[in-house]
Amino acid sequence: MFNFNYSTLADNYFYWLFNYHPYNVSKNNSHFYPNPSNISGGKTSTNSDTNYFIRSSINFHHPHGQLSIPESILFGMSYNKKTYCNSNFEGKLSQKLDKAYWSMHTDKVKPFIQKTDLFVIFGHSIGESDQCWWEEIIDQLKQGSELIIYDYEGKGLKKKILHYCKDDENLISDRIFVIDFDETKHLKYSFKF
Repeated sequence: MFNFNYSTLADNYFYWLFNYHPYNVSKNNSHFYPNPSNISGGKTSTNSDTNYFIRSSINFHHPHGQLSIPESILFGMSYNKKTYCNSNFEGKLSQKLDKAYWSMHTDKVKPFIQKTDLFVIFGHSIGESDQCWWEEIIDQLKQGSELIIYDYEGKGLKKKILHYCKDDENLISDRIFVIDFDETKHLKYSFKF
């Protein structure tokens, strides 16, 4: 799991929800329904009765650093350097603010992204300072991966992610699913282990 926040609050929440050995006769530790609402037209032919038992684990990665390790915190930008670079702001200073460079994006994070079939964005604004991540996710969507965006109060997050698509947006638009929710519409199927 990639946590772009500097705090570990979400890590703690997910860690304690996860039971590593709930079954007596199996090493499986997770049970889920991939299509609880019986939606047709997906990659697989599942329905609301389809369920799976799997063995999974949770690993947390903080590409932007952690509050508990001040030296690890990354502020700055990724590909939007042109907005900030001028005669007073270039060279080594702009490199110090390059999130993709300092998070070791290519070495540490990219291999995980390339192996992912399903991305879930929850609690993220999908801003320009993280453009390098959105472009990587879009590349995987072009390869057949899917994306679920939890959009609180209808912020138009699907449109924001499609903004980073350099090709025809229609190539990936049908692989992006949006779950709208707010204070009055609560989530039924999110983060239940």
